[in-house]
Amino acid sequence: MKSDTRGGRSAFSLIEMLLAITFGSVVMTLAVGLVHSGLVNQAATKSRVEQSSRLNRFAEQFRSDVHMAREIKSSNGGLTLVTWQGDSIQYSAPGSRLERERIIEVSRQVETIDLAQDQSVAFACSDDGKSCSLEIQFHTQDATTRTLRRVVVAVGLNCTSPPPVAVAAGDTQ
Repeated sequence: MKSDTRGGRSAFSLIEMLLAITFGSVVMTLAVGLVHSGLVNQAATKSRVEQSSRLNRFAEQFRSDVHMAREIKSSNGGLTLVTWQGDSIQYSAPGSRLERERIIEVSRQVETIDLAQDQSVAFACSDDGKSCSLEIQFHTQDATTRTLRRVVVAVGLNCTSPPPVAVAAGDTQ
C-alpha cells in the first residue's frame, strides 16, 4: 500500500488490485470445482445405495421363495421354483437384468432390476435339489471378479410337507 501524496490518504496500487483479484478468482475456481466434485460423488453414491437396496430386497425375496418351494429346476441359466400351492416362480438374468416372474393360475407378475454394466448374476442348484444359490458379481477393470451378494438357501425350509387339505363336515377319510 502506497501513500497518495495528493490528499495524504493511503491507497492500493493497480498491481496490488490485479493480484488480489487474480488470487480471489483462483480460490473461487477451486471452490466451485470442489463443490461440483462433491455433488457428482453424492449422486453416484446415492445411485449405488439405491441399487444395493434393490438387490438386497431381491435377495430376500429369493430366499423367501426358495424356502416356500417344494421343487426346483435349473433352466437356461435361471431357476424355476414350484410351490406347494402349484405357483411357478422363475428367476432369470437376461442381458443386464435380474428378473423374477411369478405365475399364479392365469395371472403373471414380473419384477425386474437393471444391473450395472459391470455386474452379472449366476443361479445354481445343488445336485440333490436341497439348496440353491443366487450370486451377484462385480467385474473390475483389471478383469477380477468380486462377489457382491451370495445367497445360499435350503429348499422348502418353511414347507416340508404339503399344506393340509380341508375336509368338509361329515366327510371321513
